[in-house]
Amino acid sequence: MTCPRCKCEQPQAIDCVKCGIIVAKFKIAPPPGAVPVAAAHLPQRAHAPIVQVHDTKPVSPSVAPVPRAAASAKRAHLSARERSVLYVQLARLVRSAVPLPEAFELIGDVLGGAARKPARAVGERIAAGASLSDAAAAAPGLFDPVDVALLRAAESVGQVAEIAERLAERHATTAQLAADLRSSLSYPAFIVLSSVFLTPLPVAFTQSLGAYVSEVAVGLGIVGGCVIAVVLGWRALTASPAWGKMVSLAGNVPLLGALVRNRRQAYWFDVMGRCLSAGLPLPAAVELASVATGEARISALAPAIVEKLRTESLAAGVALLPGLAPKDRARIAAAERSGHTPQACAELAVEARQRFHAGLRLGSVVLRIGISAAIAISIGWQVISQMQHMMGDPLSMIPGQEGADLRRELQKAMPQLQH
Repeated sequence: MTCPRCKCEQPQAIDCVKCGIIVAKFKIAPPPGAVPVAAAHLPQRAHAPIVQVHDTKPVSPSVAPVPRAAASAKRAHLSARERSVLYVQLARLVRSAVPLPEAFELIGDVLGGAARKPARAVGERIAAGASLSDAAAAAPGLFDPVDVALLRAAESVGQVAEIAERLAERHATTAQLAADLRSSLSYPAFIVLSSVFLTPLPVAFTQSLGAYVSEVAVGLGIVGGCVIAVVLGWRALTASPAWGKMVSLAGNVPLLGALVRNRRQAYWFDVMGRCLSAGLPLPAAVELASVATGEARISALAPAIVEKLRTESLAAGVALLPGLAPKDRARIAAAERSGHTPQACAELAVEARQRFHAGLRLGSVVLRIGISAAIAISIGWQVISQMQHMMGDPLSMIPGQEGADLRRELQKAMPQLQH
């Protein structure tokens, strides 16, 4: 590159080796044919063919000090649909050669709300000298581990726009799955709300309408509090460092083991396939795929898998992944021989994701049946207990003070009813 200030010819870098300016911050009209400023944040490498063993590792650029505004930005938790919008905009802006700091400022305006400041903070980190993947890793509310791993691979091969488009597709699929799950839980939600209104209904006849409204309000408060607690607890849990350990522990539970295993394989093979398609060396792709699973023990397996790559083959390396079926290892071995490893990884990722989605749907059906049965039992018990009470005390059918006065008069006239 050529420094825009001192015109010194030098290798591609964030700052000038002679005068020390940060190239992205030096505002100057680029001459015709110059490299866009957005490219100053991306390593420019040729698309290398896939190789079986490579000793080079992706270089993580040093992160410059984070600006105070970026460090104090409020964390936002984007939904899958919002992340899809983020990556669609990022792909379009990168293809238009818009500088990354400016791109994230525009993306923040598009997302709006609580996501505006964190998105702009990502742009500020990039302007201060951080790479795109490092700036993304510092904003876990906007980017998940798979996003960060694929963005790091995209930087290594110079395909940010292409990878951003693939990530947009991934999050759009996740958003559709979440919508399907919410739709499947609409019936249990209706049953829960119905129980809140139906369970205390006998109180309206035995006491008063005000007592019934009071019990309904208490029930609605309890249901609303539980929903808010679950949503906030889930967000805090998934954003905490302990999430990966909890996912690994859940894999030992019989009913959850299949879900955890399919989730792990979907993430691992998805990142592997995309990294290899982008031309990243196998060892670097294995490291990024292992980190993308979000499980500490899988990340710890990456060196062992890379060692198997150097001494044996990729098929021998993936055999170290917990729960991988022998036929899946055989497919990787066949793909190595035929030279279709990226395609085989993509196919395995799709199949694992389908199994994961099927497991979630089955779990939602079981949850729906369980909630419906529990509520039906609760309503039945309430109705039977109220009927027994009314049959044992016919005066309980008369609400309010009138029933109490009549009972008192009857007890005066017939004292034996008190025993």
